[in-house]
Amino acid sequence: MTNKRNNRNADLGMVQLLEKYFSGKEAIPVSVLADELNMRSETLINMWIAGKTKVPIHVLPAIAEVLGGSLADLLPLWIEQEAPEHQREEFREAAQSCSPASEMQLIHLARELYADGGEEWRDTTWLSSKQRS
Repeated sequence: MTNKRNNRNADLGMVQLLEKYFSGKEAIPVSVLADELNMRSETLINMWIAGKTKVPIHVLPAIAEVLGGSLADLLPLWIEQEAPEHQREEFREAAQSCSPASEMQLIHLARELYADGGEEWRDTTWLSSKQRS
């Protein structure tokens, strides 16, 4: 595997997630992800797992599909890897506050039911007025 002491990316959540699911005895074979991405070689995927190169955003849907998860779960990890090192935690926390698509319908319904006038939730002016309070 990779020498984590010499790899600054080894502590990133994306690398840890990929290692968890694609390395070890009970891992998903890397070939499954390569097939999902229509890649002939697994070399690039192995570089992502080792933290030697960053995972591009366009492959996140395929990774989510193979892992049986949600794109909303992967997006904070991707944002973390792209953020400047001194702001990674801040960016990751902000991204984790986003709701996955499966929850958005419920959120919109709740806003329609409970918001005065409905439009106040679609317009960010309610936020600035609450911050002044």
